[in-house]
Amino acid sequence: MTGNADAEAKIIDAIYRGACDPVGLIRAIELIAESFGSPGVLLGELDQAQPHRSFAFGVHTIDASFFTGYARCANLDPAPRAYAALPVGRASLSNRMFTEHKRRTSVFVN
Repeated sequence: MTGNADAEAKIIDAIYRGACDPVGLIRAIELIAESFGSPGVLLGELDQAQPHRSFAFGVHTIDASFFTGYARCANLDPAPRAYAALPVGRASLSNRMFTEHKRRTSVFVN
């Protein structure tokens, strides 16, 4: 993570609190954004026992600065093209759309 043990402990604590209290999860997202100096944060949760069943995410402030920063490297992100290629009405998870190598080496698909 960031290398700041105190900040990391606060983030982890907020994530655990967020499992039972949405306010805790919101706080975790805020702490992550602050820690990395990021205008946007996306959290994903995948049930390893039933990966086809659940994926959830939370977003912190996604504003113009987030998209401006993303625009500089959007052409490198393989996900939008892959999702756009899916048939209308079909949903999928990135772990089914990309090879293991791509998921491990891409800064976008992890």
